[in-house]
Amino acid sequence: MDNLAELLQKVEKPVLNDRKKGLMKQRLFQKMTGRPRPEMSIFDFLKEAVRNIGLSMEQKVMLKEKVFALVENHVQKRFFWSNLFVFNKKLVSLALVVALFFTVTSFLNINTSVVWADNFTKLDYFQGPVLVERDGQFRPAYLGMKIMEKDKIVTADGAQAVINYFDDSVTRLAGDTSVVVNSLQRGGGGNSYVEVSLLDGNLWSKVIGLVGEDSSFVVESKDVYAASKRAAFNVEADDERLQIKVFNHVVDVKSAGGQEKVGKWKKIVVEAGTQKISNVRALAAEEKNDEWVQKNLESDKEYADQVEQKALVAKMEAVGMESVDEELPAGNSLRENALLFLTFDDVKQKKTELDLAEKMFLAAQVKLNDPDMNEDEKKQAEVAVGAFADAGEEINVLIKDVATKDENYALSLRKYLDEKISNHKKELNVILPDSPLYQMKTIINEMEMSAVDGNVEIAELKVEQAAERFADVEDMIDSAETNLVNEVIEQYTEEVTLAAEAVDAVEETAVKKQLELEVNGLLEAIATVSGQDEAVAMAAGETGVADEGDATAVSDAVGANVGDDDLQLHDGPFGVTIQGDKPLPPILDF
Repeated sequence: MDNLAELLQKVEKPVLNDRKKGLMKQRLFQKMTGRPRPEMSIFDFLKEAVRNIGLSMEQKVMLKEKVFALVENHVQKRFFWSNLFVFNKKLVSLALVVALFFTVTSFLNINTSVVWADNFTKLDYFQGPVLVERDGQFRPAYLGMKIMEKDKIVTADGAQAVINYFDDSVTRLAGDTSVVVNSLQRGGGGNSYVEVSLLDGNLWSKVIGLVGEDSSFVVESKDVYAASKRAAFNVEADDERLQIKVFNHVVDVKSAGGQEKVGKWKKIVVEAGTQKISNVRALAAEEKNDEWVQKNLESDKEYADQVEQKALVAKMEAVGMESVDEELPAGNSLRENALLFLTFDDVKQKKTELDLAEKMFLAAQVKLNDPDMNEDEKKQAEVAVGAFADAGEEINVLIKDVATKDENYALSLRKYLDEKISNHKKELNVILPDSPLYQMKTIINEMEMSAVDGNVEIAELKVEQAAERFADVEDMIDSAETNLVNEVIEQYTEEVTLAAEAVDAVEETAVKKQLELEVNGLLEAIATVSGQDEAVAMAAGETGVADEGDATAVSDAVGANVGDDDLQLHDGPFGVTIQGDKPLPPILDF
């Protein structure tokens, strides 16, 4: 009743217009009968007349309904106005959420791609008269000139030219040299293919860590093809002969007359009119110390430093860091958390989590370049690296689960992860074992390994990764301290041993035999990086190429000269003696 009284008091009182007042007066006088008594005043008479006016039950009900209708209308108005602001807040919040959703999904991309290589091939340097023939017309070269397929580059006597390719490879042309760029192909997943024909003259090529199964840098001359994913080699052609000299890593040389793998400090000479390439021989001392060779080897080191620096700057831009001494991000930004929150699909959410972890992985790489990084920052970087590896493993698990329901979707996820791994291998291709960033290569290799199944695939990948490790060791061996070199060689030996064990588990005969040959070649490479060229030559019968039967002799020579008395020789796979029988710690810790 109290509530009703309160509500009635707040109900707006009815207002009668003149017409309604006249009708009420008329009805009132109709109810008044007779005359007032002499003792009655007019007011008493009116009161008595009104007292006789009564309402029927129907009229009472109608009046009650009207009163409650007024009350209800008042309450509804009060509710509307009192809740309008709250409702508006909810409406605005909903609008903001919708706007945020479309803004995030449209504009917020977690872009972790690191782009530092040029998108085109260009003339990076020239000295003296240099011409470029295009569409049948010769035009003078200029700095930064874009080089296209089918272009012919000609240097005059005493001139020089440097071509930088989109895949980070570089060629240097000596004087009186003519080359034609046959192919400049960029594929998906880091694949690239470059082919250059040397018509005559002297061409130096430095290939920096190409990635992808189909990637290759090829120099063709006189129908002989020298191809590599990572090497430094020189091709010299004249009317009498073709010479291919390798100064770093391995080059595959092929022609109609056969094929050979040519390693460091080796060469192949092909006489005019023949395509026989089986005669692999060691370089003479004067060939190693040649002025053109030494100048290019020094330029290669400087170029590798430039590529590494460009990659570092690109990583800083990718994660929004301005310097290596900047603190690592404490976590995801508000916008990134919003994107993660608004990702409702489980698969897309895992991909988003991987992208966010990858961003921190790149930030950790930037921070590890800070020489003044303290222990807490090192631990933070280590956590970021581990989180990226964990996110990659979760994607691998998800791929296997999705494959049972949608094989095509699983393949697209596999491609998504493989491209990330491939891109990081490309980014890290110039990092050597004496760098604190080298641990990143180990993480990427582990992620790559967890993505393969089957004995053959595992063995092939282990052999490939061991070969990549050998290339890293070979690049650093001339400049690093002796103790570090010995430690790296020990770890390389262990990695080759694990690869040999994986090959031993392969049942397919043809594949297994080929992998065994590759493993033996990797074991022989230990002697090469240890400076045991004479031992290699003796074991190879002075040909520079050891066969399977010479592997034990080469490994014995290595065991006698590695320089660590604590390591013991033991029998390894394929009858090869291996030095060191215990797992080794990482090269560099965080």
